Amino acid sequence: MTKANLHASERLLPSRFAHLGNASRSLLTTTRARRSPWATPLLALLLFATSACEQPDPPAADEGDISAEEGAALQLPGAESDAGAEFEEELQVVASDAGVRADASVKPDAAVTKRPTGLTFRVTTAPYGGRYAPKNIGAIWVETSTGTFVKTLKRWARIRARYLTRFAASSRNDLTDAVTGATLARHTSHEVKWNLTDRAKASVKDGQYRLAIEMTDRDGPGALLYVPFTFGASPARLTPNTTKKFLSMELRLE
Repeated sequence: MTKANLHASERLLPSRFAHLGNASRSLLTTTRARRSPWATPLLALLLFATSACEQPDPPAADEGDISAEEGAALQLPGAESDAGAEFEEELQVVASDAGVRADASVKPDAAVTKRPTGLTFRVTTAPYGGRYAPKNIGAIWVETSTGTFVKTLKRWARIRARYLTRFAASSRNDLTDAVTGATLARHTSHEVKWNLTDRAKASVKDGQYRLAIEMTDRDGPGALLYVPFTFGASPARLTPNTTKKFLSMELRLE
């Protein structure tokens, strides 16, 4: 057999004789036994071709299959998204419990409002120009915004207390729980405190109030000033404008 014929046989045998399988192997054995000079090479080629045909083809790649690296690349964004959503939800829960928006610049303690439990007021008096100056008498009390008397905080007067006419008209000279004293020899600074109760020791309601300050250094009415404020759930600090008779004022609800 020539080489060209042998090559042609190699091309044809796999497709035409792949089904022979075991039969070709038996034939090769028989041919070897008979010592046929031309059949042995041909059958050897036949056996080689059938062996190649019997090997299973590798499975075709499924369009839906991806490599491990590709799978990791596809899963990472999703994993990050799930983690971000969980973190955001946790922030929302914490903010809801705290009763606040989730903001890094605000500390939780700063967001908690403490309801005021008392009021502090400071004022310094100045001469009114009366005959007794610098001696003076005066009073500080609390009213509602409509002028209803609430409580006296301080009064400094004895014999001439009747000249505190606006105080007498509002309070009827009620001095329950008030700080009291005699006529002062000179003008000075006053600090009064109010525990947010009325003269019956009952807690006052939230609303609009005013501090009243009256002072005189003569036998007659003198200077009068009202300082309005709001009592409610939040602390407050006021610095009223200075007048000629009342200086350096400050009101704190805390």
